[in-house]
Amino acid sequence: MERKGDIMKADSIPDETLGARLGEARKYTGFSEEEVACHLGLSRTEISCIEKGLRQATESEIHRLAALYRIRVEVLTGSEQGEPGWESFPDLDQAATDLPDTDRNEVLRFARFLSTWEAGTSRTPRTR
Repeated sequence: MERKGDIMKADSIPDETLGARLGEARKYTGFSEEEVACHLGLSRTEISCIEKGLRQATESEIHRLAALYRIRVEVLTGSEQGEPGWESFPDLDQAATDLPDTDRNEVLRFARFLSTWEAGTSRTPRTR
């Protein structure tokens, strides 16, 4: 990783990729941009810009977001090697066999997300 002051960026991850991962984690955990902004002491616009890759998140922000979303920083920054495939979720693979490919891909993405979830806080995702 390359560090400049309080800025942390993986050498191989563009701001857009980090932002997309942050946005996906936020949505999966049920937080609104406004709630995340309040937690970090930022504006909703700044959260939106981070998620779109228009503003680089600081090291502190990345760590605080990872804690809020209960996932490892390495998952967000891409420094964790490889993503698990269907071989990591054989029962789920079997159960999802008859789903269309787009739905299977979404199930796999969610399973990957859940596999990075860290227990320990009382916050639960909202149902919509």
